[in-house]
Amino acid sequence: MAYLDDRVLKILQEESVMDPQQRWMRSLIGDSTLINSTGKPKSVILREDMRSVFNTVGVFPTLEGTLEILARLEEAGIQEVEIGYPHTEEHNEFCREAKKAGCKIRLGGHINARAKDYKHNIDLAVDNGYDMVNFVAGGDKIRGISERGVAVDEQKILDQVSEAIVYARSKGIMTCAGGSSPSRLDSFVNMCATIKQAGSDRIVIYDGRGWQLPDTIQMMVRLCRSIVGNDMGIFLHCHNDFGLAVANTVMGLKAGADGADTTVNGLGHRTGNANLEQVAAATKVLADIETNIDMSKLGGICRLEEKLYGIPIPKNAPITGEYIYSYLGRKIPFLLRGDWYVFENIVAEELGMKRDIIWAPTTPPGREGAIPAKVEQMGLEATDEQLDEIYQRMMAVCREKSYAKDEDMEEIIHSVLGK
Repeated sequence: MAYLDDRVLKILQEESVMDPQQRWMRSLIGDSTLINSTGKPKSVILREDMRSVFNTVGVFPTLEGTLEILARLEEAGIQEVEIGYPHTEEHNEFCREAKKAGCKIRLGGHINARAKDYKHNIDLAVDNGYDMVNFVAGGDKIRGISERGVAVDEQKILDQVSEAIVYARSKGIMTCAGGSSPSRLDSFVNMCATIKQAGSDRIVIYDGRGWQLPDTIQMMVRLCRSIVGNDMGIFLHCHNDFGLAVANTVMGLKAGADGADTTVNGLGHRTGNANLEQVAAATKVLADIETNIDMSKLGGICRLEEKLYGIPIPKNAPITGEYIYSYLGRKIPFLLRGDWYVFENIVAEELGMKRDIIWAPTTPPGREGAIPAKVEQMGLEATDEQLDEIYQRMMAVCREKSYAKDEDMEEIIHSVLGK
């Protein structure tokens, strides 16, 4: 990776917040003292929620594929993974075999604390070597009216949640607990107080319906902290039904949460969960919170899951999409000059990506712009008439294929100039 000369670096340091190693930059406005950053942690844990990935339509995990993903996640610095449901034997096998293979990631199991067999599922988690249990809990009256035909007795549910936490702790296993999709503030407060009193290691703020806004999540994190204190970890679990899972997660972390559930490629129920690679990048670069994740490894993990599960990464997806470092039209000369900092927030190399020039109908004709810059970069010269012909031939390729690749353009230039 080419480093910036002192003249350019001085300007960038005056106009942005530049990473000392010149890997990324962010807006100065984002660090303004006008923004409330009370409680922002120095570092957080991003937990990969494989269990949610397994709930994606069309995903059928295999032992071999799961172990390969775990190995890659560990290499990237992921510290925790929710591996599945203890009531599902295949998921228990994933946990056992991962431990046999020497996996150092802390593995968790998802348990419904409202279910009658919650103690049996806790026992299964302990017997199969899970490191933690993640309880979904809380008196969700909307769900209760469907399951039971009557509104649930909230206190009864909370009492069972408390019993589940106490039972799991008596078995020596780490506990995390939270409500599935709180809608009432009083219910949320009661849940936080119950989980605190029961002695859970962590509380999880769930947005299981994806219906909260970033400012709501921030308020919930700060309110939860005021109830549970500083000794209990607060984690987030956000769904993407309104396309806000990443924003909610990053803003919740910035408000003081200690970690969050994420999924590779944003897979999960319905529209999915908070996207691991996007949360990792935004948390580190924009929120200036350490994740201890090697971002250059994330693209490979995303493409591995794309291959294993057959769910394609959108070409224009943030962070790992094929088009993220594509330069078109008037942007091409900046790339040819090597001036990545004009359009890139994170340098391509830091994400294990490469830059690509695309010649499209937005490319301007004439003596100014991308085509003359490309000719010059190739060490050649062209008259105005030759530049016009190059442009017309490029447009012919675009009409046939939608766009021309850089190698197509080089071939056109050599053909027109006869060199």
